[in-house]
Amino acid sequence: MKYPHLFPITKKCHVPNTRRLMVTASQSKCMEENTPILEELISLRQKQAELLGYKNHAHYVLEERMAKNPENVAHFLANLSEKLQPLWEEEKVLMLKFKKEECEKYNYEFNGQLDFWDLRYYMNQVEEKMYAVDQNEASQC
Repeated sequence: MKYPHLFPITKKCHVPNTRRLMVTASQSKCMEENTPILEELISLRQKQAELLGYKNHAHYVLEERMAKNPENVAHFLANLSEKLQPLWEEEKVLMLKFKKEECEKYNYEFNGQLDFWDLRYYMNQVEEKMYAVDQNEASQC
């Protein structure tokens, strides 16, 4: 499953089960083939870092970058997350409101939460309904 097939469905399809099936299929493709390759990659990166005198691959690659080390990255991300949390809570309330309304409209069960296959769809709904963003028009730019 490729991006041109997945993305429009996850943004526009109001049927939750269809979105769930599409996202699940997309996220699990080649899992059996890729898992051993990724495990070997992680192991080789760890060995390389140790041979070069680093604690791990993250310490190795970050030394030359602005962050300098994984601890700085973790601190930055924690700080960013703390600042964004109130905005996320507001958006989540809106998305859950839209989900509840849609579940009532189509007679779907409302579970009171945003499932991972719901996020892109309801983010799109918030953009269109609250901020008047027409994704089709925006894609023409």
